[in-house]
Amino acid sequence: VILARDGKVFEHVLRKQLVSFADFHKALRMHDINAIDDVALALLENNGTISMVPRHDGGAERAARYAAYFGDAAAASDSQSRGRK
Repeated sequence: VILARDGKVFEHVLRKQLVSFADFHKALRMHDINAIDDVALALLENNGTISMVPRHDGGAERAARYAAYFGDAAAASDSQSRGRK
């Protein structure tokens, strides 16, 4: 499940997946990422861990490949949630 992409956290996805901001920020620290803006992609794995792809060192290209593989469900989900407000 895509939790964040291109520095934007999908808060509604965090809530739906029961991921706290504290857990998300812990994953940032564990991946040596200093700021949310430095995240190309954050994924909630099947085992509950959060994987992060940093923007630097080709991370944006890797994130685009992952998002294409997952069908960019987070972007679709984000646009649907804005329509519900």
